[in-house]
Amino acid sequence: MLRYSAIILLIPAVVSASSLIIDPYSGDLSEFVEGGFVEPGLGEKVSVTLGGVKMPEVEKKPTVEYKTPFAEPLKEGEVRFWVDPEIGWIEYRVRDDEIYLKTRAELEYEDIYLSADEVNYQTEKKIIEAKVGAELSDAEGTVEGERMTYSFETKKGVLYEGKSEIEKGFYRGKRLKKTGDNEYFGKSGTFTTCEYSQPHYHFWSPKVKIYTRDKVIAKPVVMFIHKVPVLALPYYILSLRRERHSGFLQPYFRYNPGDYLVINTGYYWAINDFSDATFMLDYNSRRGWGQRVNIAYLYGSKSGVNSVHLAHYRDRETNIEWWKVHTSHRQDISDDTTLLTRLDLRNDTAFDRYFSEEFEIRTQQDLSSFATLTTHKGRFSFITEVSHTTSLLQEGAGAPDNELVKRSKPSTSDILPRISLSGPRIPLFGSSFYVNWGLSGINSYKERELTARFVETTGAVSLPFKIKYLRVEPSVRGEAQFHYIDKYGDYGRLFTTYSLSNSMSTKIYGIFHPLGRELRHIITPSLSYSYSPPYDSSWMLSGGTKKESPTSRFGFNLNNAFAVMGEDDSEGLRFMDINNSISYDTVERRFSNLTSSVELSPNFSSMFWLSSRLSMSHDVYDWVIENVSLNTEFEFRSRRRLAMTEEEEGEREEGEGEWGYEEYSDEDQYRDYPYGDRYLGTERGIKEGFSFRLMHSYSKSRGSPYSVQSLGGDIEASLTRNWRIAYATNYDMVEKRFQRQTFRIYRDLHCWEAEVRITYEQRNVTYWFELRIKEIPEVKITGIQQRRI
Repeated sequence: MLRYSAIILLIPAVVSASSLIIDPYSGDLSEFVEGGFVEPGLGEKVSVTLGGVKMPEVEKKPTVEYKTPFAEPLKEGEVRFWVDPEIGWIEYRVRDDEIYLKTRAELEYEDIYLSADEVNYQTEKKIIEAKVGAELSDAEGTVEGERMTYSFETKKGVLYEGKSEIEKGFYRGKRLKKTGDNEYFGKSGTFTTCEYSQPHYHFWSPKVKIYTRDKVIAKPVVMFIHKVPVLALPYYILSLRRERHSGFLQPYFRYNPGDYLVINTGYYWAINDFSDATFMLDYNSRRGWGQRVNIAYLYGSKSGVNSVHLAHYRDRETNIEWWKVHTSHRQDISDDTTLLTRLDLRNDTAFDRYFSEEFEIRTQQDLSSFATLTTHKGRFSFITEVSHTTSLLQEGAGAPDNELVKRSKPSTSDILPRISLSGPRIPLFGSSFYVNWGLSGINSYKERELTARFVETTGAVSLPFKIKYLRVEPSVRGEAQFHYIDKYGDYGRLFTTYSLSNSMSTKIYGIFHPLGRELRHIITPSLSYSYSPPYDSSWMLSGGTKKESPTSRFGFNLNNAFAVMGEDDSEGLRFMDINNSISYDTVERRFSNLTSSVELSPNFSSMFWLSSRLSMSHDVYDWVIENVSLNTEFEFRSRRRLAMTEEEEGEREEGEGEWGYEEYSDEDQYRDYPYGDRYLGTERGIKEGFSFRLMHSYSKSRGSPYSVQSLGGDIEASLTRNWRIAYATNYDMVEKRFQRQTFRIYRDLHCWEAEVRITYEQRNVTYWFELRIKEIPEVKITGIQQRRI
């Protein structure tokens, strides 16, 4: 659409009508003389008087070249404006130093662009008043409103019934005032990441301060789902910055009905490009206040992030202090020398069980602090280590309750130090002999046992070779330990042992063509022998029993593999393996049990997956089954386009939303669903329409009258593009009862998502609910309740 333009040149030094020059041939041709309007014909001359100053006569040219907005760069101090050429008009109010533009007016000044249905520009004050669909754009962004007043000089203004797109979403307010560069103050405003005119959710606040590309501060804040209030906060700070930066963290609130309230808040400090720190303040309405500090830094090593974690709590119920120190540091001393340290201390072993919310930390069995120095020279390595380990398994160790915290003395063990030197498996003098060896020394201490100090060395020599199709590998392994002090308190004892072994194996290939498919059969027989003399293994660090007789054993293994021939893989795609193994003890003169296994995995389609393994152990003398186990798993996944409901189809046909964004894109027709216990929904649509998994396990031992048999599975289905359901169960087929059942329902509503999970386990039922915003993951509402049934 072509638009007429008028060019106004403002000379800051002279503010008078004579400083205003109008080119009537590039603007609306309705000119005026002394306030009256004249429409000159072609070739006529018009005398224009501005504020008593008569301008030179000009002639209306028979042809006019119209230019679209921004066709030419603006001159300094120049204001350029346009109106609709069909129905728009421009009124020059010379005596009032005003220019009035009507119908689809647009104006440009420096880096500012304004559009509205009506614009009144005060040329002397450089103030714009815009009405009906006003939109202002500058380097900071774009704001819209029904009415606007803006100053070109101060670059401040007021917007009524305004709305603006900011970094993470959209803001609306009854009154939006631009108070400075990159600063806005809003009154009675809402914020949302949903672009619909009626957003699915929004935050409302009577007072909002917006720092564009930085943050939004609001207080107080009420969260609405549609028009229903669901959450109220005394204040909220939303960061708009994408890059790493310092600032206050979002507060985390958790409330257990009838129990206690937990609030976590803090400050993140981006110290520099290589380090940062997080300071956390925790409040528990039952236990009191706590403080945490996390420091992460990249100094010392290029292989990972080093960290320091400090925590301190005072339980006001028991008036007992708790503290925790955890550090991890890797120092690259040189290209081949590294120092790795970890410090893990608690003033009580029950600290994590009492305060941590992470299951893995609450259930850890020990605390370990150590320092390890590793040096590599070529293919050789030298390691020095000192360590301190605290066991958390001692009965009653620090077990706290609401009235009493039992202090305990934990069990500890120390290694001061362990030194080891090891070499690679290398050929001896360039021959076929291969040698590998190791040397280590240790000084160990257990709080309730004697100290042990000894030096240990191990070595092995092997000679692999081939005899046509037969691979043979004899080897000799030796071990020696010298104990300065052993665990019995004896001094200067030397213990040695050795072992001999030999193995032979080959592969036999065959090809056959059942049902027109080329299949490969791979037979791998192997024979082995091992010998070790009698020795007293009780001297070993790990303990043991005295072995009075030698070990002399032959072993035999036969593996049959079946595969579909492939073009790229010479072995093809394996779909079945049959394995049998047995050994004969020449000292005891007795065969071991025959162990057999059959494994099926005919997975020739991406939609189907099957795995089944049958394992058995036979007593070859009585020919009875000692034990048997069967594990089978089947999975099916569909990939199809999901149907939409009529309501969703209507939303699809709406086209573009009020903010100019497509309501749904083609990419949104699909959604990736993470398998397992992860969230059912993600942001990019549903991809898996349906999935089904069935698992069965069975085991039985000869010496036990009982068998173990269970049936488990899960099913997941996308009912529509926004609704997804899932069910998982585990059924004990022996006791004939469900061990666990979980129902899950997921709902995707464009900009937010909700999930409900109900779990039945034995006689307990757990209800879990979470509502979360996709674009602001730190904003979520989680509820959990447990009860017995």
